[in-house]
Amino acid sequence: MTKPVVHHVITRLIAGGAQENTILSCQALRDRFDMRLITGPSDGREGSLLDDARRRGIDVTVVDARGPGHGLPSPDGLVAAEQAMRTEGLMLDPVYTAKALAQVPMSGSVVFWHTGGVLDAVAAAQEAFS
Repeated sequence: MTKPVVHHVITRLIAGGAQENTILSCQALRDRFDMRLITGPSDGREGSLLDDARRRGIDVTVVDARGPGHGLPSPDGLVAAEQAMRTEGLMLDPVYTAKALAQVPMSGSVVFWHTGGVLDAVAAAQEAFS
């Protein structure tokens, strides 16, 4: 039986609680899912967890989706956010969540676990129309 593919997108895979939890979650779910981790560059003084993830057998892809900079929308993210709104009625914040969705391969069925950012999306829409 083919396992469902899960792409977990995280901004950076650096030393820290949330990122370490991501690695442990991917490792724990490997028996039931084909886990793939998509992360941004792990440069910085915090220390990278890329080698740790790969040692644990997690398929890791590094992409630079920062666009024009931290906290700023990227062209790919804006396209993903617009498509999500137009096709699914899904309102995404124009920065972090939109950049994450832009990195998810859109082949086959996709479930995108969206955990917030609606107020940022509303603020961006108000700014666009003022």
